[in-house]
Amino acid sequence: MSGLAFDQAFRIGMGETRVRFPTPLDRLIYLRTLPTLGGLAGSGLTFVASQATERHFSAGELIYRPEEPIGVVHFIVEGQIRVEQEGLLLLETGPPFTIGFLPVLSGSPVGQKAIALEDTVTLEITRSDLFEIFEDDFGFLENGIRQLSRQFLECQRELEIRGLLERSEPEVTPYPHHALDLVERLALIRNGPYAKVNLEPLVQLVRDAEEVRLEPGDLVWEEGDPSLWGLHIAHGVIRCESSERSFRMGPGSVLGLLDANGGLPRGYTAVAETKIVAMKATTETFFDVLEVNFPLALGLLAFFSGMVLELTGRVARARIDHPLPD
Repeated sequence: MSGLAFDQAFRIGMGETRVRFPTPLDRLIYLRTLPTLGGLAGSGLTFVASQATERHFSAGELIYRPEEPIGVVHFIVEGQIRVEQEGLLLLETGPPFTIGFLPVLSGSPVGQKAIALEDTVTLEITRSDLFEIFEDDFGFLENGIRQLSRQFLECQRELEIRGLLERSEPEVTPYPHHALDLVERLALIRNGPYAKVNLEPLVQLVRDAEEVRLEPGDLVWEEGDPSLWGLHIAHGVIRCESSERSFRMGPGSVLGLLDANGGLPRGYTAVAETKIVAMKATTETFFDVLEVNFPLALGLLAFFSGMVLELTGRVARARIDHPLPD
């Protein structure tokens, strides 16, 4: 029997639902084909393959109900799924993509409506199993943070090119002639996802960070450059420009770290508009600290998942209210 015929025999026969992946090895082989997971070689992917449940949905069947919080993630194997939240279309998607990651990771109490647009097969994994994978296999967790960084940037870009991303005017602060001490370094990052976390890992993040000082007109990076680090700006303003957008970032801002964590090339050219004092944060140090501080890593996953979920809703609304010209 040919491979195609064998595959069809598993999926279609006598009107019954047939198992697409009869063994964990079959599931593992499929998961390795996914662009977001194929590069992972640790125990996490093997665990997903062993714990995932194959699910079959008929066309028109609900996968998520809007009145229920989401507790499972679906890796789409076959078919198409439409996902809505509070009446907004978030996406219509199929293989090799997934649904449910953002609400599961963020712990969002807001439900979504997901419906199979045609007969659909997925591999389902629960929230508890997913978090167990993150704790046991840092490569899986790191991959999640990198994926979230890319999604965050893409949502920002969509809002920005529509003129819907508000940025406050940079503050004017006194120029620090002395080297930044530990307290000043901690103050730079003690906000956003780091506002309420234990100080010990934050000290690790800032202790060995390089202090950067630039003069007006100095090039920070050019659009298209590789991204391996970002800046926490303590003083001054950096102008950022590309063919699509132009913006200024000042004290208290973080510049370029999402690009670096997402492994993306620089999306704009950055030039010092004034004298700059900043702290340079590398992705290597960032992930080294997360690897030995699981609660911090998990908190960052939840924070960024919630932010991307919110931005995804804003983008969905923007596409309706502010469509881009053809």
